[in-house]
Amino acid sequence: MPTVEPSVGSRTVLIVDDVEESRDLLMWQLERDSQLHVIGQAADGQEAVARAAELQPDLVVLDLNMPRRDGLTTIPQLYNVAPRTRVVVLTSYNSQEALHAAADLGAVKCLLKGMRRADLLSALHRALGLAD
Repeated sequence: MPTVEPSVGSRTVLIVDDVEESRDLLMWQLERDSQLHVIGQAADGQEAVARAAELQPDLVVLDLNMPRRDGLTTIPQLYNVAPRTRVVVLTSYNSQEALHAAADLGAVKCLLKGMRRADLLSALHRALGLAD
């Protein structure tokens, strides 16, 4: 992914999902928002931790169900390497137990894939403390 400097005042985002098409779709949605700037992607939790340590994003949008290291295992490790980062879970895994566990581990929002783009952006803005 080419590196593009974020616009002034925008917040940086790392997208983590094992499905490339899901990452690409989310990146396409976020790129159209002047307040969010995607600075990287990762295909699993292990890669996410390494990328977060390197990039120090403002926000990590994290899937739960991934190979090698799942989202629940990844959340505390993200905060260890990037303590100012906020984590938002975006998953198709509709388990209330898993969503509550993610929140207990520090995810600031837990969202289900398939929501309207405007609702997703609004939720991400709130997670970052941005006005809509």
